[in-house]
Amino acid sequence: MSTVTRSWIKRPMVGVLLIGIGMLFFSQCPAYDVIQSQRARSRLLCKTSYQDLRDAGREILSQVAAGKLRFGDHAVRGRRSFPNGLALPRAVIDLNPRVVRIVEDGYVMIEMHGGMDSFGVNVYPDKYLPPFVGFPLGDRELMDGLWYYDGEYKWPGYAERIDRMLQQRRRD
Repeated sequence: MSTVTRSWIKRPMVGVLLIGIGMLFFSQCPAYDVIQSQRARSRLLCKTSYQDLRDAGREILSQVAAGKLRFGDHAVRGRRSFPNGLALPRAVIDLNPRVVRIVEDGYVMIEMHGGMDSFGVNVYPDKYLPPFVGFPLGDRELMDGLWYYDGEYKWPGYAERIDRMLQQRRRD
């Protein structure tokens, strides 16, 4: 094989390798995580039917009551069913959350993003009685039985940012 032929083979291989390394780096990059987080927050607050999401959460709670699901965390990102094979409600599939957490206090957390930028919604059954006085249902009530929670609410001005997103939803 000639030197010219070898160089034509090596160049694309090096290019593919560099692209692969770049993709791996970018997917682990904090900036990429922030972008994904913002997209998920926008999808949740601006593009999701709250009624459908609350109904989906309550459907999950009914599966717990029927003994088909257990309490705890269920990793569901990119899936159409719970790890035990039980189908996820359509509203949850469309939202593509990270985790569905079934809490022993009788509600469901649908977590879009975890870690330092943790946010999602809590879905409560009809006529839910909190386990104690002052129990935090969430940071913002989206509708009866559906509360948005977000670890960023601790920062000044953050509530106004969420307000602007919700106003955008009303305009769209």
